[in-house]
Amino acid sequence: MGGRLGVGRLDTYNTLAREVYNRIKEIIISGKLEPGQRLVAQQIAEEMGVSRMPVREALKRLEAQGFVYSVPHKGAVVSDLSVKDIEEIYAIRRVLEAYSVRQACKLATREHLAELERIAEEAEIGVAREGEPAFYEKNDEFHYALFRASGNETLAELLRNLWEKSSYYRTLGTALKGRLDQSMADHRAIIRALREKDPDTAEELVTRHTDAAFTALIEFLKKKEAEKGYPLREVGGKE
Repeated sequence: MGGRLGVGRLDTYNTLAREVYNRIKEIIISGKLEPGQRLVAQQIAEEMGVSRMPVREALKRLEAQGFVYSVPHKGAVVSDLSVKDIEEIYAIRRVLEAYSVRQACKLATREHLAELERIAEEAEIGVAREGEPAFYEKNDEFHYALFRASGNETLAELLRNLWEKSSYYRTLGTALKGRLDQSMADHRAIIRALREKDPDTAEELVTRHTDAAFTALIEFLKKKEAEKGYPLREVGGKE
């Protein structure tokens, strides 16, 4: 009795860096920061009440994931939209989400299904009360729960990372505009397919759902390219 537990000391620096990273990523995904907007480490540090070191670490991580890119003598800048980048992300998502939902048909528990039902209902209520903006958070929550239902934690985490990247583009492009009713209906149909353990129908629904979002988003991005008169910058700052 009275001995050390061996849990180790909390690494405050890493905890701060992770919190700063999550906070910056959240406001980028929300669309509150415009593409091309400069992120000044000193300003962020002052607003968050931290030193510049965890901010710099957070910005490095965000750059590695494509949310920001570095410009000499300017620092970190919020990434512009990129047709090429979103095409690559959706190509990977299309394959992995199809596999994931087939696994979910085999492995989803009653708890998984109940969670998906709850989220779908909350999304419908939110949209009825507040309109389209209320859908985005619940849409993310639904898909994260669907990924977890596959029973493969590594796959779920990988898909979540890809989803977060495409969420950034989707939020700026409002790819769901005009598709809310269909998206919510798709969610209900996916749940039914899981309950009936019908992997073919589930895969077809998820693939159609992903393809519809991709098509709407690509149309938006190409329209933006036409407005600018030249191809949009690729994530990472390349021309």
